[in-house]
Amino acid sequence: MVVIGKGFKAKLKMSESMFSYTVVIDDKMKWEDIPKNFITALKFCHFSVSNDMTRGALTCIHVDKDIVESCDNCRLTRYKIDKQVSIAPLLIESTAAVALCKYTPVKIGVDTAWVHFK
Repeated sequence: MVVIGKGFKAKLKMSESMFSYTVVIDDKMKWEDIPKNFITALKFCHFSVSNDMTRGALTCIHVDKDIVESCDNCRLTRYKIDKQVSIAPLLIESTAAVALCKYTPVKIGVDTAWVHFK
């Protein structure tokens, strides 16, 4: 696998069984601005994300239009963000949300299977 970015290039050796999806991020991807309080909403909703991996969707934070929410089948947390995310509905896995909160993303884009942040 070759990862190419602005000012860097990395090569990783992988077998075919390890890599079955190609991600191409280019200028054709539709990007939109992230609402100002999107990261605040993720941090707020992380409180009630389930740790139980047998409950698939409950281990994610759900984004739908101007609502960010999570539930662990006991508690429900909902946060209304400043503006609608037009590429919603989305599920952002809990550990991905924690990692995302360490950055200051300004744009969001989606392809057939992935959500990308700039």
